[in-house]
Amino acid sequence: RVEQVVPPNQAEAMFLALKGKGIPTAYVLFPGEGHGWRKADTIKKALRSELYFFSKVFGFPYTEEGADPQQPEVDIVGL
Repeated sequence: RVEQVVPPNQAEAMFLALKGKGIPTAYVLFPGEGHGWRKADTIKKALRSELYFFSKVFGFPYTEEGADPQQPEVDIVGL
């Protein structure tokens, strides 16, 4: 299924623009998913990644149950 709301090339362009300005950002592509995720694993990964991202940007502890503190949930550029 091809994303119609925000195609991957547009999402990648936004990511690169933020990265180029040194603004903390991350880009995660979920193969087989479009706008509005359906798979439970995708939703869980997206929520954990968002919480991890915000914890690093805003400086609060990331204590998600089952998370490996040595393994980041998402690669953040610009921190």
